[in-house]
Amino acid sequence: GSGLYVSNNRQVGEHYRDMKSGGTLYHAKMHTDPKRMLHWHKPINDQHPVVKKAIEKVGFPTHEHNDPHGRHVFHWLRKTGKDYGYSAIAASEHATRALKSHGVHGITYNGDMEGKTTEKPINHVIFDHRHLSIHKRYNDKGHEI
Repeated sequence: GSGLYVSNNRQVGEHYRDMKSGGTLYHAKMHTDPKRMLHWHKPINDQHPVVKKAIEKVGFPTHEHNDPHGRHVFHWLRKTGKDYGYSAIAASEHATRALKSHGVHGITYNGDMEGKTTEKPINHVIFDHRHLSIHKRYNDKGHEI
């Protein structure tokens, strides 16, 4: 999705920071309710009613999928964006806008950093920067700036 990627696991942030020369790591706080997040790995029936209503409003054809998960909704929205001739990036932005316009604040998903973290991370894509606040910044050496 299009947005700001965050994790509950600092090692995930350090991994992505280190992929960029001179990257910055942020300690941020999310200002959203989990019920406003599309859970990537959960079936639609297990999503919060707020998210289920958004899925219904974007027109996702639940009857065409066997036990669809949140990721199926997002990929379907991306495909509809491509049907309009959008590039892959623009199609992701289309999917993000569609969900955001119906009250979804982002996506929550289980991270997979096997061997790189001590615990399974929970990651998020926050669609709107207003749902985050930055508390601290760290340079590539791990020092607060």
